[in-house]
Amino acid sequence: MSGAPQQGLSIATILLSFAFYLSLAVGGIGLGEELSFARLATSGPLLIAAAFLLSLPKKLSLQGIFAVYLVLLYCIIQLMRAEDLTLALRKLDGFIVGGMLVYLFGSLGVQRGENRFYRSFILVALLTLLLTISYKFVFGFWDRQVRFLLNGPIVFGWMMLISSLVSLHVAQGHRKFLFLLFSAIFVTALLWTGSKGPIIGWIAGVSCIFYSQGRLTKFPIFVVTVIFLIVFLYEYNLIPERFQVFERLLAGNLLTSDFGSIGIRQLMIFDAWQLFEDHLVFGLGLGNWGSKSNLSIYFGEGIVYPHNIFAELLSEHGLVGFIILSTVFVIAFQRSSDLGRAIFAAMFISLLFTGDMGYWHFLVALPLSMSSSSDEEVGP
Repeated sequence: MSGAPQQGLSIATILLSFAFYLSLAVGGIGLGEELSFARLATSGPLLIAAAFLLSLPKKLSLQGIFAVYLVLLYCIIQLMRAEDLTLALRKLDGFIVGGMLVYLFGSLGVQRGENRFYRSFILVALLTLLLTISYKFVFGFWDRQVRFLLNGPIVFGWMMLISSLVSLHVAQGHRKFLFLLFSAIFVTALLWTGSKGPIIGWIAGVSCIFYSQGRLTKFPIFVVTVIFLIVFLYEYNLIPERFQVFERLLAGNLLTSDFGSIGIRQLMIFDAWQLFEDHLVFGLGLGNWGSKSNLSIYFGEGIVYPHNIFAELLSEHGLVGFIILSTVFVIAFQRSSDLGRAIFAAMFISLLFTGDMGYWHFLVALPLSMSSSSDEEVGP
C-alpha cells in the first residue's frame, strides 16, 4: 500500500467514503424502528446510493452467493422463532442489511484505490468529529446522555477506534506525522466518550498493526508508552472517574457503583450460560434473551441482550448457530487485509463488553470489505 501513487481525493471517492462511514455508524435502514425524519435522512441517501451501485456490472463468486444465502436462510428461520419481532428485525437490520451496505460501499472504495479511499474516510471522520464537538458544546459536552450527533457514546467510540486504526495504517506511507496526529486525535475522542471496552479493543488493534507491519521492535515502546501514560495520569489524579473501575478491578476492590459496569455483566454471562444449557441445540431464538432471562425479568425492559458476543451467540443461537456464525467470523478474518484483521480484533474485544447482533456488521462486513484491496488507483 505504501508504494501506491499519491493522488488527490476525488468527489466520487469522498462521497463513497461518506456513504461507507454513514452505513457503519447507522447500521441498517431502520427495520423494526419507528419511522422518523432522522432515520429517513440517514437511510434515504444510503438506499439511493446502494441502488445505483448495485445496478453496475460486477462479478460475484458462487461460493460468496452460497454463503450469503446460507446465512440469510438461517436468520430467517431464527426470525420465525422470535417472540419480539421488532427487536429481532432491528438485529437483522444491523447485521444483514447494514452489513450489505457496509460491504458494498467499502469494497467498491477499496477496489478504486485503497490508499485514496482510506485517506478520504479519515477526512469524513474528522469532519464528523468536528460536527460532533460543535453539537456537544451546545447540548452538553461532558454529558454521556447527550448523543454524539449520529450515535451514542459506545458506537461513536467504535467509529473513533476504527478511524484511529485506519490513520495509523495510512501513516506508514505518505505524510507519516500528519496521519499519526490524526490517529492521536481520534484516540482522544475515544477517551472523551468514556467507553471502556473500545479502549482495550484499540490496544489490541494497534498491536495487530504493529505485528502485521513487522514492527515488533516498536511494540515494546508502545507498551511502555501506554504504561507510562497510565501511571502519569494516576499519579496526578487525572484518570476520569469512568475509567477508575479498571484500577478497582485489578485491586479487587469494586464498589457498589461498579455494579453497572462489572457486576451486571458477570450476571448476564452466567444467566446466558444457564439458558444455553437449557436450549443447547438451537438456542432461545433471535432476540428472545430479554424475555427469558431472569435478569431482564428482575430489572425490567432495559436489559434486552447479554452485552457479550459469546453469551448472545450461545444463548440465542445454540450450538448450531454458534457453528454457523463463528464460521462466518473466521472467514471474515481470514479473507480480510492486515488492517481488516486489526479492526476485527479491536471490534471483537469491544463486543465482549457490549453490543448485540445488530452491530455484528463491524465484525463481518467491515473486515470483508477490505479483502479485495488494490494498489492501483482507478479513475475518479
